[in-house]
Formats: sequence, C-alpha cells, structure tokens
Amino acid sequence: MQLRTTTLVPVFSTIFQLAVTVVVPLAVGQLIRFLTNFEASSYPIGILGQIALLFIIFVTFCQAFLNQDMQMNAHDILTTVLLGELIFVTHHFIFCKFTFLSTGLLFV
Repeated sequence: MQLRTTTLVPVFSTIFQLAVTVVVPLAVGQLIRFLTNFEASSYPIGILGQIALLFIIFVTFCQAFLNQDMQMNAHDILTTVLLGELIFVTHHFIFCKFTFLSTGLLFV
C-alpha cells in the first residue's frame, strides 16, 4: 500500500476522451432520431442495450487481466466470481419475495 503518493491526471485529454466516447455518439443518435422520426417501439432496444452493457463489462474484464502488474491467481478470480453470483442470487431472491408479498400472493 502506497501512502503519500501523488500523480498527475491529464484533465483535458480525459474530458476529450469522455466526450468522444459518450457525448458524440449520444448527440449523433439524437440527431438521427430527430431527422428520421425513429420509432423505438418497433426494435428490441432494451435487449440491444443489455447486450452492449454485457460487451462493455466483458471487454473491461479482459483488459483488466491483460495488465501484468495485477497479482491475482485463479483462487482469487474464482472467489470473486462466486461472491458476485451469491450477491446476484440473493438480490434476485429478495426482489422476487418482495414482489410476491406486495401483490398479496402468498406461496408457502
């Protein structure tokens, strides 16, 4: 653990990269939608968004393990994945239980 360490962050290039990766595609999409009267209800936009998010997470995960400075062995990776799945299943169970209780349907 390193304490009292400073670093310089290139603010302009970071903001420029953020603008190129987020703001420009958003603006182009809004412009296309305005010019073509695009109807989102006829396309599976929600599923495409979920697939895009999954792809971004997968690419970020892969890039994290390309870094040779990260000292993780197979045991650490497996533990992380299993804990993530445990958290997901627990939240899913709590959500389903809350949904059934709020609708008045009781399953014993």
